[in-house]
Amino acid sequence: MGPLTDTKVWSTRSVEGVYRFLGRVYRFLEHGCCDDPPTKEQLRCISACVKKVTCDTEEMRFNTAISAMMEFMNEASKWDNRPRDACEPLILMLSAYAPHLAEELWQRCGHTGSLAHEAWPEHDESVLVSDTYTMPVQVNGKMRGKCEVATGATQEEAVEQALALENVEKQVSGKEIFKVIFVPNKILNLIVK
Repeated sequence: MGPLTDTKVWSTRSVEGVYRFLGRVYRFLEHGCCDDPPTKEQLRCISACVKKVTCDTEEMRFNTAISAMMEFMNEASKWDNRPRDACEPLILMLSAYAPHLAEELWQRCGHTGSLAHEAWPEHDESVLVSDTYTMPVQVNGKMRGKCEVATGATQEEAVEQALALENVEKQVSGKEIFKVIFVPNKILNLIVK
């Protein structure tokens, strides 16, 4: 649909897309939520969604707020369970865009009161910080691979992880590592002779 301020041409495809999205949300939550504690990944996923939707809604970028909820649903559809603490914030955010469906899902999650009296969800910044990151590895300035490295890893740890990659090991075997350029939590470049 695009930004709110842009002129729009009516398209039934957009309406069909929103209808499919709302159907996915309904099917995902039609049997309610469980009281299982959410995993760290589930909390990270919903917290990122809450942060994005809150910011975009305040800035009147409704199309990107809905897109963030769609991205959340793509991840959540892979879950084996529907933890209350990870699903109810979605329902609360959805109430600003599809109040009729959100009220129905709120009731199915076991609430008797109206969703309209609930507070907007808040994100937890602490769960958004990842324990690992994907570090690009270059040899002589050319990309040779990527590896998962602990956030805050030292240069030695990063080099050790990089040398475990088959493609990197091939490029440096029999050569001397002349210089190591390491930007913490960003990239590693091995200069070889």
